Amino acid sequence: MTDPRIERTKESLRAAVLRLAAERPLSEISVSELTSAADVNRATFYSHFRNLDEVLTEALCADLDQRRDDDLARRRAGDLPPAELLDFAIESVFEHISKYDRVYRLSLDETSSPVWRTLRSSIRAGIRDVIDEQPNKVSGLNPSLAADFASSGLVGSIEGWMRLDDTSLEELRSTIRLSLPEWWRSLQ
Repeated sequence: MTDPRIERTKESLRAAVLRLAAERPLSEISVSELTSAADVNRATFYSHFRNLDEVLTEALCADLDQRRDDDLARRRAGDLPPAELLDFAIESVFEHISKYDRVYRLSLDETSSPVWRTLRSSIRAGIRDVIDEQPNKVSGLNPSLAADFASSGLVGSIEGWMRLDDTSLEELRSTIRLSLPEWWRSLQ
């Protein structure tokens, strides 16, 4: 069992990095700023994390992992058709993006930022979980490559949408749904 003090310290650091990363790109934030905002000393920070990327990744993953778990539970319940399951999964990604909108927008041009890698990796893992649990495998479909393809396309579409000023969220939803391969639309 984890010491509650350690968990409180890590949560304080995760919350602080999300607040700071919503104000400016991660590359402009220092460990000193983060520890000050979290009311934690530098030595404590380094006893839990190697760098800012790691704490931001952990902070985003906490939300993404919960969403992925919820999606799998909904799929395992087996009481919704594939189209509704897909809508729930896509909406969950949009809710996450909306919740951390400024963090994602400020990291669009930060090539070393973990933000988009974390999103892509989480979505990839979720897609791979769903593919692996399918009772009827799609002939010729390599699950790993399919998950790479689908997650990169979804995240690329979200990145592109964030760069456009005149495209609504509804247009993004519609474009993603229409662009999905048939095998993905039928996942249960």
